[in-house]
Amino acid sequence: MDRLLTVDQVAEMLAVSKWYVYDHGVELGLVKVGGCNRYRQEAIEAYLSRQATPTAAPTEMPARAPQRRRKRKLSQSAVELLPIRGES
Repeated sequence: MDRLLTVDQVAEMLAVSKWYVYDHGVELGLVKVGGCNRYRQEAIEAYLSRQATPTAAPTEMPARAPQRRRKRKLSQSAVELLPIRGES
């Protein structure tokens, strides 16, 4: 028989919050036991293997050419600005 894990144990095993475990219960092999949530260890391990992605060897990023700064275009609004006090 599979070992049944608690929500806290699954959260620690996956390094996620308890709420993540509650929200993804069906995916994680949820079993209700007397109103308590339990999870099959085998289902958790299967979930981890499905989620694992093969990692490729790190490659160097090509050097980027420096970007030219764009000049801002001033908007031509029809609103006339008020003069600063003391200046005419």
